[in-house]
Amino acid sequence: MSGNAEASVDEEMGRSCKMSYFPRSEGGGKIHEKENNHEEMDLSPEFSEGSGYLCCGGGSSSSTSSSTASGSAAASGEMPKVVMYYPLSSVQPDQEKVSKAIHDYVADKKGIDLQLEVVPNSSYDNQLNLVMAGSEQIDLALIWGRNVSSFVAKGALLPLDDLLDEYGTDIQECLGDYLQAGKVSGVTYQVPVNRSLFYQGGIVVRTDILEKYGIDPATIKSTDDLDGMFETIHAGEPDMAMMRLESTGTFVYADFDSLGDNFGVLMNYGQDNEIRDLFASDEFRIECEKHREWFKKGWIASDILTTSDTAAEQIKAGKLLGFYGTVGPGTAQDKTNQCGRDMTVIPLNTVFSYTTKVNTFGWGLLNNSKNPEAAMQVLDMMYSDPTFLNMLDWGLEGVHYKLKEGSDRIITFADGVDASTSGYFHNWSFAFGDQLSAYFWDGTEEDFPEQVRAMNESAMLSKAMGFAYDVTPVKTEYTAVTNVCDQYLNALAYGCIDIDDNLPKFLKELESAGLQKIIDEKAAQFADWKKENGVS
Repeated sequence: MSGNAEASVDEEMGRSCKMSYFPRSEGGGKIHEKENNHEEMDLSPEFSEGSGYLCCGGGSSSSTSSSTASGSAAASGEMPKVVMYYPLSSVQPDQEKVSKAIHDYVADKKGIDLQLEVVPNSSYDNQLNLVMAGSEQIDLALIWGRNVSSFVAKGALLPLDDLLDEYGTDIQECLGDYLQAGKVSGVTYQVPVNRSLFYQGGIVVRTDILEKYGIDPATIKSTDDLDGMFETIHAGEPDMAMMRLESTGTFVYADFDSLGDNFGVLMNYGQDNEIRDLFASDEFRIECEKHREWFKKGWIASDILTTSDTAAEQIKAGKLLGFYGTVGPGTAQDKTNQCGRDMTVIPLNTVFSYTTKVNTFGWGLLNNSKNPEAAMQVLDMMYSDPTFLNMLDWGLEGVHYKLKEGSDRIITFADGVDASTSGYFHNWSFAFGDQLSAYFWDGTEEDFPEQVRAMNESAMLSKAMGFAYDVTPVKTEYTAVTNVCDQYLNALAYGCIDIDDNLPKFLKELESAGLQKIIDEKAAQFADWKKENGVS
């Protein structure tokens, strides 16, 4: 995965840019976050027979992998075995070859018999639940942040703090305060992947259109500055919509930590102490009214709720000026590549971070682990050993990739290899360890890792960093409220329907569905969490 792509992740915008996309199921466990444009392929399990260094999980919890040490490594029985379980879009043609190389490298470095079990992402959730419920040894697994609390409640994950202190010092140094995002009730159960851990909202717009109408992007500081720009451009481009979200979702006021689902939020970048009802707030109404005016002026396309075209497709076709999304280092080049036009990035908010931004991808040790100490050593290697990390990310140097001439961190395909012929090109590098220490694909700026690290370090952290909300006590209400949002929220937030008529109906139906009960339950859990963690 290129650094450019990594820089572009979805989710919430901040104060000055008050429009954002919130995946509704960010905290509800209904969807996987897709990292940028990496497609999740619905593939059936497959396994190529061979030496047994790879096992792709199948339709039961009894998948079999019997990796043995070879070459310079000692015999399997002389080393602690660690089984590492994770998804990819598909099992790669050269997965077994890469798995063997990784096995031998770890055996040589750590004296650990590392076995990789790869599961197609389309079936990963089901397979992980099966192995958790069974007796098969699984030591180390990729854990979506949305699942951490429920897995802890089921006793499926091991506490990590003591193991981190003894074997995970590189992890602690790498992540610092961001390790809080992997805690439940003050105990660490997940280690987040180190990537772009901050959120900065902004817009991405066609450079040629800005130049055509003499608009200096440096003069656009907030959403309040957009009206004048849109007025000018739309007068000359009446058939072009001005703005939408990069992905399907909802425009909402976003100066807050959504706490996973928007059903009770912490305003002011998560610095407030009290959880508020977002939808009843003045801020939400103001933004809905703004977008209603935009919609009536034709700045938001009339088919916004029904179109299947992506923002990039609409830009390529000349139907759209730009879109809202997460911006940061590498975004301009990445979106230029996607849209087929030169794109300009305009940041519009303060950089901040929150739990569900950080813990989307992370690693945990399962209760099925037979060798947790060895598993933590393997996990620590993901945050300290670039050779190990690059094999997981990119495969074998000289076979699947090569360093670009003159660079010690930018790679291209190996000679005679391209995207269609590579035996190892899975586009899931975002799922492993310290991605800022890995190689980056050609087209990435040389200083991209340094840029991201600087923004990670400077980001304002929500007071709720590490807070995990358990929806179980209000599951019935949660479903009902979600259904009401499905009916009203997008139409209101995009300005497609009258605000005076429909916002009161929306709020009344939310009340009837039990939104206040959800907010009260979340507030109670948050109050307990603050006491446990000394948060004022």
